[in-house]
Amino acid sequence: MEFGVLGPLEVRVAGRPVAVPGMRQRALLAALLLRRGSVVPFDRLVDEVFGEQPPEEARNALQTYIARLRHALGPAAAAVVVTHAPGYVLEVPGDAVDVERFTALLVRAREAGSPTAALAQLEEALALWRGPAYAEFAETFARGEGLRLQELWLAAREDRAALLLRLGRLAEGTAALEAIVAAEPWRER
Repeated sequence: MEFGVLGPLEVRVAGRPVAVPGMRQRALLAALLLRRGSVVPFDRLVDEVFGEQPPEEARNALQTYIARLRHALGPAAAAVVVTHAPGYVLEVPGDAVDVERFTALLVRAREAGSPTAALAQLEEALALWRGPAYAEFAETFARGEGLRLQELWLAAREDRAALLLRLGRLAEGTAALEAIVAAEPWRER
């Protein structure tokens, strides 16, 4: 199973896209992805899935959404979306989530021995982006993480432009910088 949050929420099982129907199930999955590998308490999930006006039986509704999410994800979901007191945990390896692959590629780019190798890592990292991080939830519970990832994305774009200039690819580097300045005119770098 692979999960994408660098853009609209995306799930792939064995390389094939899987539809996660319903905004509540999508919010539930995004909330679990935000804290992958950690138990997310029921109360926090209720706040993030239902917002300011949860239903009377919010815990029961949440359990129903968990069941629907597991059904949508298929047979492997029982080992992925795990009940663990006092809530649920999403148990997937780090490389199953595009955010983790993105940040690992940024680290490799910084540690690369040559500008060409660093550029290749940055381009691979930037290719993972399909739109704003946690797009559907960037104005609600995923706002902080979305802003953090947006900053990493912008810095990676700036690093890429600098590497293009350093490698003598002036037209590409200048075009990359112009695109950044057009979108973010007040950025200092």
